[in-house]
Amino acid sequence: MRYFLLLLTLLVSQATYAEPAGQPGLSPQQQHILKLTQDVLNAQRTAYSNLSSLAAIDALFALYTDDYIYQHEGYGGIYSRQTLYNNSVSFFKQGRYQDDEPDSYRLIHIIPGKQAAAVQRAYHSDSGTELRLTLFAFKGDKVSRIVEYW
Repeated sequence: MRYFLLLLTLLVSQATYAEPAGQPGLSPQQQHILKLTQDVLNAQRTAYSNLSSLAAIDALFALYTDDYIYQHEGYGGIYSRQTLYNNSVSFFKQGRYQDDEPDSYRLIHIIPGKQAAAVQRAYHSDSGTELRLTLFAFKGDKVSRIVEYW
């Protein structure tokens, strides 16, 4: 019985960290936002890891609106699309993504809403694991704003 409870506990804890392929009870609009969010997360995973390339960075920024804004108080505030793009290309050319594993982030949960989604991820580094919360806002099928809350 003890082994059964241990196995059940492990299965439930792993289910909590599983990448959500879909969520029951979502409206078609929420399902669409969920898909768009997953597309952006996958593009970020490639562009900002040792899988990076200029093409991967361009593919990521193709998912952003022209007036896209990135907001992160911990990194100094608000950044325009062009500033973030220039920084991403510069960092890539400096080789700063070479040591970053694509799986350093583990998706915990996506909560899709009306033209927005809240994303909780666990970031794994040498110093441990940190939970991070991000809000993705959409205009049509593109990201118009990302706000980091960590």
